[in-house]
Amino acid sequence: ASLADLWVEGFQISPTFNPNTKHYTLTVQDNTKSVLVYATPESEFATVTGTGGYQLPLGTTTATVVVTSEDGQSSDTYTIDITRIGSHDASLSGLGVLGYEIEPDFRSNTYEYSVNVPYNVEDVTIIATASNEESVITGDGFHTVRRGSNRFPVKVTSGAGDVLTYFVTVNRDNPVTALLDNLAVRNYT
Repeated sequence: ASLADLWVEGFQISPTFNPNTKHYTLTVQDNTKSVLVYATPESEFATVTGTGGYQLPLGTTTATVVVTSEDGQSSDTYTIDITRIGSHDASLSGLGVLGYEIEPDFRSNTYEYSVNVPYNVEDVTIIATASNEESVITGDGFHTVRRGSNRFPVKVTSGAGDVLTYFVTVNRDNPVTALLDNLAVRNYT
C-alpha cells in the first residue's frame, strides 16, 4: 500500500512528494501553532491514519501517516518532520526592582537602568517580563547587594535563540557616619 499524495495545507513539504520517498521535512515560523496534514492513498480501498491536525510546540513534531492495504497485509509509513522555529523577539516588555523606581523609565529598546537604595537595604528583587511568551529570562529574581554599585545582567533568550541583555545597576548608599576630629571644652573649671 502506498500514497498517491501527501501534503500539509498551506505549505510545501521537502522534497516534493514521491510515493517512494518516505521521509519529508517542513519548517514553519513561530506564528504557526498548528498544521493540517492530508494524504490520498493510491487505492481507494486502502486505509490512511495519521492525517489531520498537529499542534506545533517549538522544535520538531513528527507527523506519521500510515497507509494500509484493504486486506491489512501491507502498509507503508510516511513521516514529515515539522520544525517550528521560535520567535526572534528577545525583548522585555517590563523591567523593575521591587519597591523602587528604576531610571530611566522602562523602554524595551533601552538596555541600561539604575536604581538607588538606602544603605540598610541588603537585597533586591529584579522583576522582568518578556515580550514573547517563549523567551527565557535569566538574571531576574533575588539579588544580594553590597555597598556601592552593583550591576546585574538580565538576559533574555528568544525561542529562536536570539539574546538581548539588559543591565540593572543597584546603587547602595554608604552609611552616614559622624566622627569627631577634635573635642575641646573651654572655660571649664
